[in-house]
Amino acid sequence: MPSDADRPVAAPAAVEARHVVHAYGRVVALDDVSLRVPGGGSVALVGESGSGKTTLLRCFNRMVDPQQGSISVDGMDVKSQPAEALRRRIGYVQQDGGLLPHWTIQRNAELVPRLRGAGESAVNAARDALDLVGLSPAKYAMRYPHELSGGQRQRVALARALAARPPLILLDEPFGALDAISRADLHEAFESARAATGVTTLLVTHDLAEAARLCTELVVMRAGRIEQQGTIQDLHDSPATPYVANLLERALAGLERLKGLSSETSA
Repeated sequence: MPSDADRPVAAPAAVEARHVVHAYGRVVALDDVSLRVPGGGSVALVGESGSGKTTLLRCFNRMVDPQQGSISVDGMDVKSQPAEALRRRIGYVQQDGGLLPHWTIQRNAELVPRLRGAGESAVNAARDALDLVGLSPAKYAMRYPHELSGGQRQRVALARALAARPPLILLDEPFGALDAISRADLHEAFESARAATGVTTLLVTHDLAEAARLCTELVVMRAGRIEQQGTIQDLHDSPATPYVANLLERALAGLERLKGLSSETSA
């Protein structure tokens, strides 16, 4: 009988949240949230800390089971399948990478394909994924996480998420702890990998510029609700609420300050 990993790679998955509600005690994290991302779509969840974006992201792989509403991946309610099986089908990249320090880079990247029963074919899957994110297997496969820079470790985390060629990848502020140069390099690796695979992606970030660069649509969240969904141009030209308008204004002001500093340095 063929293993799960030997079956054809799934097409990019459409994902949907319908009237989702979730609270931590008296704190409402998600308040009647509905969201749909088509297969192959790339959406960023943006907003201040406590806006509910990470809670919403984690509903899609059942790290959070919402108290009301429904979550579906590829048309299937996530509660209709065991959480472990669901998570093996979905790529997940967290802020600190979550690599196992006593495993080589190769073995870390093989993790999900092996969990899905790939056996020795996991080796090739991992090497292909490392290549995809710009890490030569010949140079890096036998190293350990402590021998890599922060940016390189995050590339490995991205490779691990991609190795089983999932239909969906969830990214929880994966670039937030990196310096500006490492972040820019990893952005390029992410864009290249997404273009090569066409995978559906949901990205949590505080950075509007990052969201606009890496995703086709932005979802602005505040106090557990969605304020607006659209392209960065939509948000700029037709903000749905004063909060969205203020968010864009502050982001643009920050970019102008950076441009000014750059000009002074050049002079």
